[in-house]
Amino acid sequence: MALGSPLLGLEVYNMTILDSLHHKMKILPVDTYDPSATMQPPAKPEQIEKPLEHFPNVPRDYLELIRLHNGMTFMYNIPGSILFIMRILSVEDAIDMMLDWHPYLIENMPNTFFFGQDGDEVYLYGTNNGKYGVYRVGIADGEWDGAEYIGKSLASILVEGEGWASY
Repeated sequence: MALGSPLLGLEVYNMTILDSLHHKMKILPVDTYDPSATMQPPAKPEQIEKPLEHFPNVPRDYLELIRLHNGMTFMYNIPGSILFIMRILSVEDAIDMMLDWHPYLIENMPNTFFFGQDGDEVYLYGTNNGKYGVYRVGIADGEWDGAEYIGKSLASILVEGEGWASY
């Protein structure tokens, strides 16, 4: 199955995910612990081509985000001190994660694309039991049995609040 993902029709309005970001979601630099950190520059065209060499069906909404900032963090502080955080990996980090750091992830979960991280958990696009979308799984688990479905796409999570805004 192809990994391409919908963009909620935003391209019709020439809008980006960041233009339409859910009002409760914050966008931060990759290094959220460094008060002097700034947003990453856009990925260069040659950087954008890199994941396509290894993973031909990189989700469109991931490519859209890295064209704006090559790595970023999305965060929402949910009342009651639950925190939703998703660090979107730079092109280089996404490739390194899949091919060098944790190659067993794509061996155990084929036809997936790992694009994000929150501590010891990773975010990925893939199909589990016939359901395509964004999943979160522990790096140590690295199997579909431990995967949690978050939403149908990055756009639906970041724009519509799927998977977190109802807390």
